[in-house]
Amino acid sequence: MDTKPQTANGPASGDLFFVPIPSSVISTPIEKVAADYPDLASVAASFSSNVVAVSSMCSVPYFFGNWMLIDRQVQSLQLANSIKAGAHHAHGAERDEIDRQAYHRASEEVMSKGAIKYPVVVGTLQPFADVEMFRSAAEELLREGLVLAWSAFEVLASDLFALVLNSRPGLVRNLNSDENAKRLFGMKALPLELLEEKAFDVSRAMGDLVLSQHAVDNVPSMKAAYFALCPDDQSLREKLGQRELFFLNQKRNLIVHRRGIVDAEYKRRVQDETPLGDKLRVAASEVETTISLVRDSGVALLESSARVMAANPAPSADSWRRR
Repeated sequence: MDTKPQTANGPASGDLFFVPIPSSVISTPIEKVAADYPDLASVAASFSSNVVAVSSMCSVPYFFGNWMLIDRQVQSLQLANSIKAGAHHAHGAERDEIDRQAYHRASEEVMSKGAIKYPVVVGTLQPFADVEMFRSAAEELLREGLVLAWSAFEVLASDLFALVLNSRPGLVRNLNSDENAKRLFGMKALPLELLEEKAFDVSRAMGDLVLSQHAVDNVPSMKAAYFALCPDDQSLREKLGQRELFFLNQKRNLIVHRRGIVDAEYKRRVQDETPLGDKLRVAASEVETTISLVRDSGVALLESSARVMAANPAPSADSWRRR
């Protein structure tokens, strides 16, 4: 039962309890790119699914509270319906049937009322914030939300990079002519195992070969890869240059490699007031903002990749045989 206003940039979800973002808010901008550029449909669909999963996972406490409220309402109405139907005078199977019908009518009535307002759900959950085990689990979900959000973006960046070069192998020249990209992705030798896997035909595996030299798994490598492939795309430069994206990358690394314990290296890289040695705290509103950041940056990657593919038609099989 989605209860939140239809925006990924709307009211903060609160400190601890994340309010689910309607999946359409996340997926619609991504699906639009996929519809305009069918070659990217599969990669776009995976990205959309991965970002929606972030919202779903972080919403587990909210769904718990929502269904707890629904269950209370249903039980209250069921009791009233059973009394009206004379359940207190019935016995055995007759009483069971009255209760069953009363429950069915109560469920229909509660569901027909529409969604429970999200402040009510969050308010219902607030007492649980004082229960250490519950609070700790909720905080861990929010930290993992940042990890999954970054992972969704990283997978998209890597898959798109491979897709563009696999289908437009001539664009590898862009990497060789850009100093930053050449330093990371320049191929000093071709890996024999990968060549064997591709039956020694690299005409549709250039992206896989390049990625075997260096992964596209952090902001600097993404900038090097995509600035070389799309040198004139100012919009993409702005998206990949957002400090929030760099901070997300650093927070992901801290959570994955240090269990979120703030160290000096993290403090040096990120403007964060968390004391050294403390565990990184992530607010629900930060996860919400991060989902918007990842969605919009991912759309920019998809659109930029589509433009560069359109400007560089794929070579035909004959053209490769003539080389």
